[in-house]
Amino acid sequence: MTDYIRLPRSALQLTNDKDLWLLYGYLLSKADENRVAIFTASEINVRFGVSRQRLRTMLNRLVGNGAATNYQPTANQQATNITLDFQSVIATEQPTANQLPTNKQPTKGTRKPKKFTPPTREEAQAYIDKMGFHWGDADLFIDFNAQKNWRLSDGKPMQDWKAAMRNWENRWKQKYSNGTNSTNSATTDKYAARRGTDVGNHTEADYGGPF
Repeated sequence: MTDYIRLPRSALQLTNDKDLWLLYGYLLSKADENRVAIFTASEINVRFGVSRQRLRTMLNRLVGNGAATNYQPTANQQATNITLDFQSVIATEQPTANQLPTNKQPTKGTRKPKKFTPPTREEAQAYIDKMGFHWGDADLFIDFNAQKNWRLSDGKPMQDWKAAMRNWENRWKQKYSNGTNSTNSATTDKYAARRGTDVGNHTEADYGGPF
């Protein structure tokens, strides 16, 4: 929690006189909760080099400007007190993340990542058929990734199985679409019998490792 003070607009006019502005700031720093600052002429003289006569003139300007309401000697005549015109403002602390209202939605940066759920065979096959992937068999994809505990080649947990499928297809296309392996003898995929298709020249490594 932080305290501030709100000054009258007329106080800005005091900046035209450097000594007066410094005096004003000093008195504000000494003011109590009743807006009263107590000081001595010798104290001001030592701090700012202001004579008693000059000090009296400056105090009159503060009152005339509206920055202060009055000044007068203290009861023991040893010092002077002056009542300044300002308003105390208490700014409350900003709520922390743990203090956010329960009905307020978390920001994008604070949202927890969505928990990954492996696809069912039906979900995987439906996406394969939709995208027309050449390998065509959902079991191939599910068995391979289940053995790896649904982790990517860098060891990080999989977040999007559809993206992983697309990466499989892209790796195959990058390797074989340019015909670099067209002279190789055809190899039959171990899943071809189940799937009823021949994958041609590509091998298990084309899908990121052994199945």
